[in-house]
Amino acid sequence: MSRNTKSSLGFPGPQPQLSQYPAPPPATSSTSRNPQQPQPQPQPQSVPNIDANWRPRNALEALLAPMLGSGPDGVHIFTDDQLDAHLGVTGKPADVRARARQRVDEAANAAIEEANGVLSIWGFKPGANDKVHVIPIPNSELFVRLWDGGLADDGLFLLDFAERGPDGTLKATNSRGRFKLYPQSRPGIPNWPGPLISLEEAFGYKEHEIKEGAEKFSVPEASACILQREHHPPFVFDVPARQRSVLYAGLGPLGRTSTFANP
Repeated sequence: MSRNTKSSLGFPGPQPQLSQYPAPPPATSSTSRNPQQPQPQPQPQSVPNIDANWRPRNALEALLAPMLGSGPDGVHIFTDDQLDAHLGVTGKPADVRARARQRVDEAANAAIEEANGVLSIWGFKPGANDKVHVIPIPNSELFVRLWDGGLADDGLFLLDFAERGPDGTLKATNSRGRFKLYPQSRPGIPNWPGPLISLEEAFGYKEHEIKEGAEKFSVPEASACILQREHHPPFVFDVPARQRSVLYAGLGPLGRTSTFANP
């Protein structure tokens, strides 16, 4: 008679093969960990350049400029010539070009008015007055930054790397292959298989194509992250957990379905 073998899980059959994805680095006695969960605090940040002579052409630009900058350094803030090219009216008579731009302005103003002057966005770098969790990386001049980024409803924080500039502000910098990040979710939530990639890489950009300081990652709140780099032990840091007292206000009496749709 043949004898059944048992795997380590207690079931008959051969030992199952685990994930083929690269495993995160093992924690060792030399692994560093920040002793306390970082507290949100206003941090000096680098701010976009605002051209003193620039004036927004519509309500959308007025909302975007403080985050994206204006003038030659602005992002998504078109000059008239750029907007003409985008609208396909370059070379048309001046009145035709003006009417085309006016239609864009009217549509933008109507959209912002319908939204009661609020622009819901995610993914931007922190501004000068945003609350940022800042974690110094041991034996490095770099910092890990964590901020809301408009992703609270998704249970995520945005993360990037920053260095302190000559003026004392924190300026974002790209990882440029110097680090690998492995998120470790809390029990009951599956881990991401392998190291994180930036949001820019997820959208198809190559690492060398990402504008300096634009790189960012998303990480689950209340998780831990392992930062791996050459010639240094792994550095483990905690991603903050948001306080959500509103969750309990949205719960119905015992036995009734919660009215909170996206806890």
